[in-house]
Amino acid sequence: MNWLFHTAISLFLYGLWAFFPKISQSYINPKSFLIFNTIGGLFVTVFIFFTTKGSLETSPKGVSFALLTGFCGVLGTLFFVLALKTGGKSSVIVTITALYPIIAIILALIVFKEAISIKQWIGMSLALVGVFLMSK
Repeated sequence: MNWLFHTAISLFLYGLWAFFPKISQSYINPKSFLIFNTIGGLFVTVFIFFTTKGSLETSPKGVSFALLTGFCGVLGTLFFVLALKTGGKSSVIVTITALYPIIAIILALIVFKEAISIKQWIGMSLALVGVFLMSK
């Protein structure tokens, strides 16, 4: 399997991830959602853990950033769900939060000194224009 296959599966799953919370909000509050969302993720984590057969890598820096990633992801999910619960339109909230790569790109520019081409700057600008158009 190549990267494009994995990307397509990821795209589909993230689409479901962004869609299901709005339905859930009709039945439970955001904090309850977050707990059950995390339990759902725990099922996948336990499965992955048992399929690694004890071969987890434990570099302190790698573990630290993995934990930080989880921390940011769970808090991001909480605020995503709060935005849905407080009356925001799914189409707008999903579009705005889908701009998270812009944050990662800017951080990569600053921290890793990665070059960003003119085409990439134009792409980020068009994404921002798209959010503006979606929110009207």
